[in-house]
Amino acid sequence: MPNFVLNLEEKYSLFGIRSKLNDFTLVYFLNKHLNIKLSRENKDLSIIHFKKKIFFSLFSYYNSDSDNQWNIIKNKNQFKNINKEQNSLFSNNQMSMLMYFLPEYKNFDFIIKISGLLFNKKEIISLINKINNIEIISEISSIENLSTQSRGNLCF
Repeated sequence: MPNFVLNLEEKYSLFGIRSKLNDFTLVYFLNKHLNIKLSRENKDLSIIHFKKKIFFSLFSYYNSDSDNQWNIIKNKNQFKNINKEQNSLFSNNQMSMLMYFLPEYKNFDFIIKISGLLFNKKEIISLINKINNIEIISEISSIENLSTQSRGNLCF
């Protein structure tokens, strides 16, 4: 009897974007310039950090022609951490904290995840050039070598 191996690792291409604009504005420009239809998901992605849920906005688009799923994830989220310790110097203080969806890529404001049929090198270069030509984007770069934790964050 043959042995079968189940491979649950998803194949995808990842890109990081630096842009000072908010997520809706970025998605508007990506839709316009790439002729896609990204839309906001009803539920954001969440990560639990010290017993607190941190949410990251998620936009998605499925391209049936190329059989690709596009996802745009906000990489940074600022949240208030309330310290309720009674005998603390900072009791009842609210501290603003910054959490990252992919912590090893803190320099990127947004992450693009494209899963399905993978792009070849020429298509990746073409996509990066198209996105780089959008005036509101400071930088786009391909992302590789993720930590195990970050790979886990991308399983949604």
